[in-house]
Amino acid sequence: DYGGGSIRIIATVTEDLTDIQRNGTQHISTYRYDVKLDVEKQGDTFKPGLTYNVVVALKQMDDTPVKASVPRRVQVTTFYNYPFNPDSPTQHEDKEVKIVDLDAHGTTVLALQPPLNCTSARIEAHYDRSGKDNFTNAVIYSSLYVEAGKSPSNSFLQLIADNEGAVDVGKTLSFSVKATEQIPVLTYQVMSRGAVVLSKEIPVNSDHTTISFTASNDMAPKSRLIAYAVRSGNQEILVDATDFKVDGLFRNNVTLTIDKSSVEPGESVSFKVSADPESYVGLLVLDQSVLLQKSGNDITPQLIESDIEEYDTTGFQGGSGFRPWEGAIERKRRKRSIWNPWWGVGGKDAASIFENAGLVVLTDAYLYRQPDPPSALVLR
Repeated sequence: DYGGGSIRIIATVTEDLTDIQRNGTQHISTYRYDVKLDVEKQGDTFKPGLTYNVVVALKQMDDTPVKASVPRRVQVTTFYNYPFNPDSPTQHEDKEVKIVDLDAHGTTVLALQPPLNCTSARIEAHYDRSGKDNFTNAVIYSSLYVEAGKSPSNSFLQLIADNEGAVDVGKTLSFSVKATEQIPVLTYQVMSRGAVVLSKEIPVNSDHTTISFTASNDMAPKSRLIAYAVRSGNQEILVDATDFKVDGLFRNNVTLTIDKSSVEPGESVSFKVSADPESYVGLLVLDQSVLLQKSGNDITPQLIESDIEEYDTTGFQGGSGFRPWEGAIERKRRKRSIWNPWWGVGGKDAASIFENAGLVVLTDAYLYRQPDPPSALVLR
């Protein structure tokens, strides 16, 4: 997108005695600019009338953070589209323009407020590498198109985590609940490892409330919060879901100490292992050079945590733990400390949010599902 090409380097080695030749080839990518701009979305759809976060990231071409000397001002333009009006000769569109300063990591989070009746949004970000804020002619840019969620009453519910980062077992988790209208009662469930570990119903009678509960070992390492309410008018279900992380998967704290940090061959070494009574402890001693050549099949805390995170009821994750609308950029960023470990489940309507959360719903209330377009029905 930013121009450039590639350089192919070929190295040939000839053996003197046999004149046998061996060669190797390496491709190096070249770019016209040293930085690139990305706009990353929070989910596959936004909910009109509620906050929608967008991450603007400036980075080097290899996805590493930009240098401190690089200018960090970006112009972000948001276009909101509205339903088609046959009486209007042109499509109605609102525009918001902001100039934002990126943080030390080269990122910023924009909290957009889509109007209640808009149908889609387009976000365009422009960056002037010279630092003169000439965004009109800027060639470094990125754009993003997001559609609005669907509801027959244009009513929505949203969950926002009040905590930052992963929460330790025993600490209180807090989530803000916002709705586009007053809701009488809110029901929420916490799912972890494919099972419901907490379920509760609270009276609200307002368009906002707070969900609070204590993090437990059953919620580690990752859980999902699902909150829903039923409208008084047409009995339509409003729902949202979000994932969160809890530190405290291992209840048996095992520690290992060695009496000497360096020994000569033939000397004795003492190991001290501390764990809960009746614990079975395995010890493995091997030459470090073995690990330098290739990682082994050792059981590590990271391996266990990754395996348990795959115990999920959602069918679309495929064991990799990412949403289908997320690109490689978002999956990489989630591994970094600058990415918040709270992310929404998402869905274009209430029915798809429940499905993406791994739940099957049996109800006599109005669970809205957007009808398939005629072309999709013909293909089936």
